[in-house]
Amino acid sequence: MNNLIEDILNYSHLNSQKSSLNIEHIELEELINGMIKRYKIQFKSKEISLKKELESIVFFADREKLKVIIDNLLSNAVKYSPRSGQIVLSSQRQEDSALIEISDQGPGIAEEEQSRVFDLFFKGRSRGDVQVQGSGVGLAIAKDYVEAHGGSLKVDANYKNGARFVLLLPLEPR
Repeated sequence: MNNLIEDILNYSHLNSQKSSLNIEHIELEELINGMIKRYKIQFKSKEISLKKELESIVFFADREKLKVIIDNLLSNAVKYSPRSGQIVLSSQRQEDSALIEISDQGPGIAEEEQSRVFDLFFKGRSRGDVQVQGSGVGLAIAKDYVEAHGGSLKVDANYKNGARFVLLLPLEPR
């Protein structure tokens, strides 16, 4: 119960800051590599391999909010990945945007739940033998922050080997 209350308070605080972006120069590959280091223990304990396909992209965004976005997506990929699974993290420049994809080999997201996965407090049904506790706040925050940047965050409905999230952020602030 305390975790839920803490998550609600965090969401309220973060949501109130959503409109104020502190835009700065970001080197995406450097930022992602720095964040991945925080997950080394979790990768090792679950024997998860990480495949990185990162293109060097420089763009403008709110560094702290971008970290929250990527952290929520990466955290979910780790939580839902099976032992000895693989997470693929890729980035590439796509016209005037940075495209970031994070995929895992977990149970995936049921088709009927994909439209609600970004709703505040939504928690999907457990699938397979994966039992994950969460508050249903992380993806809602991530989507809000992405949209504040003028970008989009979606579930790849055609991905059948787990879950894949597709993040598209403009290279220049809008």
